[in-house]
Amino acid sequence: MARRTKAEADETRTRLLDAAEEVFFEKGVSRTSLGDIAQRAGATRGAVYWHFKDKVDLFSSMLNRVCMPFDELCDDLYGDMPPLVRIRESIRNVFENVTLDERRRKIFDTAMFKMEYVGELEDMRERHIDAARVSRAKFTQDLAAAAEQLNVTLPCPLPSRRKACMRYSSGSYTAGS
Repeated sequence: MARRTKAEADETRTRLLDAAEEVFFEKGVSRTSLGDIAQRAGATRGAVYWHFKDKVDLFSSMLNRVCMPFDELCDDLYGDMPPLVRIRESIRNVFENVTLDERRRKIFDTAMFKMEYVGELEDMRERHIDAARVSRAKFTQDLAAAAEQLNVTLPCPLPSRRKACMRYSSGSYTAGS
């Protein structure tokens, strides 16, 4: 077998990631085999294992292709803005990116609705929970800073409001709880 150049290896890796996006979106993560991805990419399972340790590593790499640049962009763009503007622009950017960027929308759809975070994926679930905590903490800080800047008293403490919002969005909120 001929050795591949770095450029050819990078191109194969990109094809595998592109195929993973498509197949995970179509079938869900648990119903997708690495063979399915290799076949879609026009590669071998050996090529998959050359570039990725396992399905979790492949999924994580696929997710990082859209999340990492997006997180860095948000930090770079909004770091020096006033808190209320930063909140508005961050929310606008998230909605624009998820609705206008087909790749990002499919990957987020897959991560949110076509993925069971059990077994070997439990660590990834914990990383997502940690990232969500960091995002909520940044949002809470910005909201508190905006309220202070505008000399506004919020109707309830931020942690209580945040907890209620999260419980509501996850479907675990009931009136009076």
